Amino acid sequence: INMESCKLKLLQLPKAWRECQAREGKFYEFLSSFDSLLKNRDAALTCLRCNGNLPQDELMCTKFGGFGIQEDICYECTKHYCDTWRDSDCNFVSSCGQCERKYCGECVAIDRCKSCEYAYCVDVCKQFTDCS
Repeated sequence: INMESCKLKLLQLPKAWRECQAREGKFYEFLSSFDSLLKNRDAALTCLRCNGNLPQDELMCTKFGGFGIQEDICYECTKHYCDTWRDSDCNFVSSCGQCERKYCGECVAIDRCKSCEYAYCVDVCKQFTDCS
């Protein structure tokens, strides 16, 4: 990924890898390198829905709670969108609690459990429908 011509856009890592890896060492260095690649290559990322600037602090999460999950991107079409609740008109990317992927509203429908509001992607995680 350190090559100048690297076109890698989306990195999806198995949950087992993300959960058992230490927040240091070679795996952490790899994620940090990929985060730097995204920041350097896509210096002015904007949301394709509202045209606002996306936060550049961390495009590949290296913090506890989202370690190894790529931020502000749809995992299906790989387009960049806001995923914050600050602007309710632009909350276009939702996270699935089951597969932990993020999808835009055009690619995959996200539904919520009627009992607990747990979010899941309808097309991909069909096995989960309701926790009650």
